[in-house]
Amino acid sequence: MHPPRHGSIAERHATRARPSLRSRATARPTDLTVWGALVAAGGVFAAGAFAAPLVAQSPLEGFTAASAEAQAVCEARFLELPSSDAFREHLRIITANPHPTGSQAQIEVGHYLGRVMKAAGLTVREHPYDVYLPQLTDDVEAHIVTPEPMRLNNRERALDEDRFSGHPDLLNAWNAFSGSGDVTGEVVYANFGRREDYEALDSMGIELADKVVVARYGGNFRGYKVLFAEQRGAAGVIMFNDAPAEEVDPYPEGPMLNGEIIQRGSVLTLPWTGDPLTPFEPALPIDGDRQVERLDPDEVGLHTIPVLPLGYTAASEILSRMTGPEAPEDWQGGLDLPYRLTGGEALT
Repeated sequence: MHPPRHGSIAERHATRARPSLRSRATARPTDLTVWGALVAAGGVFAAGAFAAPLVAQSPLEGFTAASAEAQAVCEARFLELPSSDAFREHLRIITANPHPTGSQAQIEVGHYLGRVMKAAGLTVREHPYDVYLPQLTDDVEAHIVTPEPMRLNNRERALDEDRFSGHPDLLNAWNAFSGSGDVTGEVVYANFGRREDYEALDSMGIELADKVVVARYGGNFRGYKVLFAEQRGAAGVIMFNDAPAEEVDPYPEGPMLNGEIIQRGSVLTLPWTGDPLTPFEPALPIDGDRQVERLDPDEVGLHTIPVLPLGYTAASEILSRMTGPEAPEDWQGGLDLPYRLTGGEALT
């Protein structure tokens, strides 16, 4: 047997394959992945030989060499435009005063944003809307009535490290679209207030009629905690941020919630978003040229029972006084006390 003139058969195949693959890759770039896989499977590592020229020709995926250069210039210019100092100044102005929805302060924030966008060269138009919103009020309180009267704190304390926390226009914590009223009742703990939590209470024979439900945030949207309680005849709902399970420094020393931070927010649970009285329609001005049919608030299905949020320090005053059976293990929370299902007749 005569020895091969150009080495082994495998070497000859490799020698022939490399220029062939490079040629195919140049003519049909979409074949690059297919042919590269075939070469690797055959034990010949020639992929790098033709991959590098393609990357050099088009460094941005989806662009030709010519358009990639123009795109790179555009992206570099875009990255130069934002200014962290400008963002910081905008945030300082926007957050200088509390501006809950419907307040004059919120209107001023809108005007400011319009001026900023106009200064940036954008065309800005302002459109008025008449939206059904909760009344802004500071008349929101929670009390333990018996056995010993106690006012529960529902406003964050002012911190030296947070200049916003002591603003004179801050309101007591409240949930938008809560029902109005003054109710007193025995306490029932409902874990996260999920559907399955209320069904568990049903299965345990714990009735909610005329009771004040205490539920911790998390597990579902806050509005459904209220809806499921209201469906069972509850008199009211108190929601609270639970203490963290792990020992992490609370704000302002660390990132975790401290015991007085309160989660606000809407509890609206309608099957549409936006203005509750104009489903799937813009809430155009009542006295405008175009009229939009508005629903009667009493027929919309808004919550009718009072709802109030607390921090976990205030909530612990309720939980620590409850005397009923202990809640299941997976209903226990971050506070150093047993979470119980009912408060007993003495606690209201």
